[in-house]
Amino acid sequence: MLNESRKIEKASTFSELYRKVPPLLPPKMAENISCGLAFVALLHLANEKCLQIDGVPDLTDLNIKQG
Repeated sequence: MLNESRKIEKASTFSELYRKVPPLLPPKMAENISCGLAFVALLHLANEKCLQIDGVPDLTDLNIKQG
C-alpha cells in the first residue's frame, strides 16, 4: 500500500515521467500506454495529490511539482 502522505521531493517534467513509467509496468500495460492516457492519469493524480502543473515558455513540456 502506498503512503498517502508522500510528498514529491523535486519538480519533474511530463516527458521525464512518460519515459520512466513504462518500464515499471507489466509488458502488456506498457505497450498500451499512450501520451493521452498518461496525461489523463497525471490530471487525476494532480487533483488527488494537489500537484501543480505549469507549462514551459515554449509549450513543449509540462513542469510538475507539489502544489
